[in-house]
Amino acid sequence: MKMAREQRTRGAGIRGAGEASGEVAKRRYTMRARAAATDATRARVLDCAYELILSCSYEELTLRRVAERAGVTFQTVLRHFGSKDGLIAAVAETHGRAESDRRRVRAGDTRGAARVLVARYEETGDALLRWEQLEDRVAVIADGLRLARAGHAAWLEQTFADALARTHGRARQVLLAELYAATDINTWRLWRRHLGLTRREAETAMHHLLDALVGDQ
Repeated sequence: MKMAREQRTRGAGIRGAGEASGEVAKRRYTMRARAAATDATRARVLDCAYELILSCSYEELTLRRVAERAGVTFQTVLRHFGSKDGLIAAVAETHGRAESDRRRVRAGDTRGAARVLVARYEETGDALLRWEQLEDRVAVIADGLRLARAGHAAWLEQTFADALARTHGRARQVLLAELYAATDINTWRLWRRHLGLTRREAETAMHHLLDALVGDQ
């Protein structure tokens, strides 16, 4: 009988340990699911905010408008980002990284670089002008634009690394500045909005400038 009681006790202990282990696993699964849902909500809000940034002004962009577009509550957006400027800063950081992925071209490909940049500017150029006009008045916009410009310079350094490696010191700095001027969004804006070039003509003009600066690497 004593042996039977010991066996029952051990069995109960094993079942108890198994149940406890199962509860821990269940809690971990629940926590992971909640974290994934939180990340998905945050990403959806950021995407919706980016879409609104391209279609409305700084004054028109509100947390309530973003929440409505994302299908979440105002409090959810507020909890994630704290304020409109906090949301804008998060969009600038997140979509700044995504912009590099959208600009993938073969290293040294001047035609490909011109094609992808003009395509990006056609999508965002006019909208960004509205925000650039507030650069001196709204700190978060100034910060976002500095981030975007630094990202563009880094993209140029990566895309035209071979040509830049052939120069040194001040000459390299000047070449990078020339590449920047040839590919800047304001150069596209001048061609398309003030000088009447078509999209294809703007793309060709940018390609010619890049070819003149670096040729085929």
